[in-house]
Amino acid sequence: MNYMDYVNDACMYMYTLGQKTRIQSLFATGGLRNSLLTSNGCLPLSVDELGNKISFEMTPNPSNGIITINLNKLRSQNLKIKVYNLIGQHVYEQTISGNKLNHTIDLSKLNKGVYSVVLDLNNATTTRKLVIK
Repeated sequence: MNYMDYVNDACMYMYTLGQKTRIQSLFATGGLRNSLLTSNGCLPLSVDELGNKISFEMTPNPSNGIITINLNKLRSQNLKIKVYNLIGQHVYEQTISGNKLNHTIDLSKLNKGVYSVVLDLNNATTTRKLVIK
């Protein structure tokens, strides 16, 4: 049983003061694990920050790695397509400009697994899950 679930005192119940200080120093500015606080490792698999401004379909999914992205009436204006693996590593990026609605992307060199495909337009993003088998 994890008693920390029932205690609201910032780790002081289950850890000694020295342990608490050591953990907090890892996540402080300049600490060895500070980058975890801002990494993409915890990207959600389906987020739509743009609402109706950017809507896209990705087919086929699951895929062999060659996918087509249909931008659904949105003309690509310096649109960035980014792909992340499950541990948040950036594995692919392409910037698209022009008026094409459909874009084919070759991700067949990536290992089989689950990826997050992120479309970024002016720092607003929408994300979809992609399975490569």
